[in-house]
Amino acid sequence: MSEMLLDRESDAPTPEGYLLIISEVGFLQHAVDYTALLHVRGVSLCAWAETFFKARSILYRDTQSPIRELMAVCPRLTSEQARIIYERMESIFFLLRRPLAIAELLETLFPNRLWSERPSRQHAAEWLLWLYEYKPDASVLPLLETICDQWLLLVGVSEQIVYKAQNFDAALRVLDGWLGISEQPQLTRYGEFPSSIPTSVKIRARSVWKRHLIETAGHFFVQIADRTLPLPMKQIAAKETADYYKAHPEQLTEDSFQLLSRYLSTDEQNDLRHWLQPTPPSEPPTTAPAILQWFKQEYLPFRLWQSTYNIDSGVEVIQKVTRQFAYWYLDNYPRALVGNEMRPYLSFIRSSVLASSASNATTLLVVLDGLHVADAKHLQLTLQDKATRLTLVADDLVFAPLPTITRFCKEALLRGVQPDQVGQVLPFGDILPERESPVERLKQATPGKLYIWRVLEPDHTYHKRNTYDTLRRAVEGELQTIAMNIADIVTQVPDNVILRIVITTDHGRLLADSARTQSAPIGMEVHGRTAWGGTRRSFPESGYLVEGNIAFLHHNRFGLIEDTAIILDESAFPTSDGKGGSEHFPHGGLFPEEVIIPWVVYERDAVQPEVEIRISGRGQAGNPGVFEVHSINFGDVRVTLQTLHIIINETKENIIHLDWQLESRMSETRNAELSHWPTSFDIKAMHSFARMQLANGLLFDVAAKIEIQSEEMYQREDILEGLDL
Repeated sequence: MSEMLLDRESDAPTPEGYLLIISEVGFLQHAVDYTALLHVRGVSLCAWAETFFKARSILYRDTQSPIRELMAVCPRLTSEQARIIYERMESIFFLLRRPLAIAELLETLFPNRLWSERPSRQHAAEWLLWLYEYKPDASVLPLLETICDQWLLLVGVSEQIVYKAQNFDAALRVLDGWLGISEQPQLTRYGEFPSSIPTSVKIRARSVWKRHLIETAGHFFVQIADRTLPLPMKQIAAKETADYYKAHPEQLTEDSFQLLSRYLSTDEQNDLRHWLQPTPPSEPPTTAPAILQWFKQEYLPFRLWQSTYNIDSGVEVIQKVTRQFAYWYLDNYPRALVGNEMRPYLSFIRSSVLASSASNATTLLVVLDGLHVADAKHLQLTLQDKATRLTLVADDLVFAPLPTITRFCKEALLRGVQPDQVGQVLPFGDILPERESPVERLKQATPGKLYIWRVLEPDHTYHKRNTYDTLRRAVEGELQTIAMNIADIVTQVPDNVILRIVITTDHGRLLADSARTQSAPIGMEVHGRTAWGGTRRSFPESGYLVEGNIAFLHHNRFGLIEDTAIILDESAFPTSDGKGGSEHFPHGGLFPEEVIIPWVVYERDAVQPEVEIRISGRGQAGNPGVFEVHSINFGDVRVTLQTLHIIINETKENIIHLDWQLESRMSETRNAELSHWPTSFDIKAMHSFARMQLANGLLFDVAAKIEIQSEEMYQREDILEGLDL
């Protein structure tokens, strides 16, 4: 039977078929119409109507008040706050499940997975960012405080600082500490901030750090570099520090530059290097390993500085040491072909070893065309940000074959032999299409097999008709794209594939402009700084002879297809159609940066991800019991919790087989059983660890935090308790 409705709070919706009454006049007009169903609204009007209904024996009831219902589920709410919340969700309020729950109310108000997930480092970061970006008003703060109370019960004491932040101001303080904008040592245990950082926070960091840098004369960056901060934040601090040193170049030191250079782009390094002249390189040493160290530590820093700023005072030094290096290479390269201490450092020998080494890893050899060492460093810096699952396992330098042009170098690299033997062997790996991503092929990869991905950049961009001012930016843009493509490979190739990525190149390139002023040898085909073809010259025992600025190489002695001419200074030959002019960053010569190239090796998921395990529960000593295992995977890859090991006094070990899957950036709680619950005494002598495994087979152990308690039938802390002594 239908009933009249009394809406004392004036907040209930009018059901279909009911007439809304909001005044005494309206009530008097319809009160005696016994066919009408009335919805009476207002405290005083409901009191009057209730008296009338009782007197006439008319059935009535109070409506369900959304305001009172909200205040019941969250007693912290005032009636005004509850009214504002109800008005925001009025259209769907009565469709919500009963009884109401705080998480569902928040999900309705602010659709977000935050409210249903368990606390974790990722969750904590997203919670702070939500507070910071949304800036919730006072009406919903009681709901936020209530759900934070629930989250606080699920975290340890050290993690509570994040979930005690329940409004914008508190979130900003914690974010500042976690991201290094302010000094809050208690947040260091949280590790690296796991979420993307809003632009406004980066701007805030820049402003705060700029003040600290000025106050400390640039030394503040040392503190930033030592902190566990996301790479973009360190790059912001490095850029601000670099700008400070540009304004105060007299304070810049080599140590400061080396620290900053890890986080600066090539252009930014060059801008800063202008103010800090490197020490001129010494004469090249006499062994291959020493030459490579000399190149990295002495030659390359000075060469980049000298060539970038056209420093005339450095030209003479470069001319001297590059000619010395050329003679060293011409003397030692033929010996390396037949076997000496330099041979393992030849790029095509390194690639042949890579192909023949036994491994269950799937190897992708990425051969970038014309990648010099400075560009390789920029690519590595970008990969550090884009492909966090990669671990750098080798950052080496090797020697390219002669001559240093693609036509001869690349095939030697891909087949693992010197240039005159490339027609005798096949490439040692499956060659993938140049202009397509290798992802689909690698998804079907055979374990232990090697795949070769040739990339036409950055050589293609260097040879395009860019002006000098735009060339650097264009090259860095291509390197950025390559890094993103490699990152796609890392994330899209199945996790069970043991993936190794090797990055190298066929040749380097001259770090200078080259004028095409060198006359081409008669009867030889030319390209850049190299020419090849027949020559009637007689060669000495060394296999080479020098005429002016050209070294002529005998093909047999140097493992070449034909006799070859290589320019020893910075000039180049005219083009094949006789054009002169100049070329930016050519190659084909014998300068160290043309001959010495990068050999960089990464492995995916080679380092165990960060995982936290906590064991909690209560049971009766000696009896079977159930405990909770709280697991948080902070990593970017799924792990399997194989077994849990509980050890008492190093003499007794319980191994509990679980085989639980824990997805990336996820927290989970499951139950496990103990056949014999430990005593309180045992718990004090107990430690535990979980054995984890990645999809690629990597095993690792994680110490588990023990928070279990024992209930014992006969236990008294004080045997004299209760005695009247």
